[in-house]
Amino acid sequence: MPKVVTFGEIMLRLSPPGFERFFQSPVLSATDGVVVRINGGALGGNAVFVLGPGGRTYYYAHLSAYAPSLTAGLPVRRGELIGYVGSTGNARGTSPHLHFGVYTSAGAVNPYELLRDEPVEEVADSS
Repeated sequence: MPKVVTFGEIMLRLSPPGFERFFQSPVLSATDGVVVRINGGALGGNAVFVLGPGGRTYYYAHLSAYAPSLTAGLPVRRGELIGYVGSTGNARGTSPHLHFGVYTSAGAVNPYELLRDEPVEEVADSS
């Protein structure tokens, strides 16, 4: 019987050497907004949802950990620490990475137009 190779094993083989160095890298909020949900689910693992301008939801998934003071209902500023890069949820066994998405009521949108050419100043961690 042929050996079954998992998606995680394939991703690890395709990842460039040293890719694991991104594990625990800080994840900063891409927008001003309010944390509307923090959860650990089967797909996104440790994930944060931030409601931003225009009713857009900013999604950060596969985090290894959350910022210590992060709670649902907390306002966040662009550049503020919300978590750390990981490989939780359905990314377990793959190289550490951030699944980032921006969603509206109509579905996913390309975040490039929202984020390009806008410098970010880091906000000091209040913890």
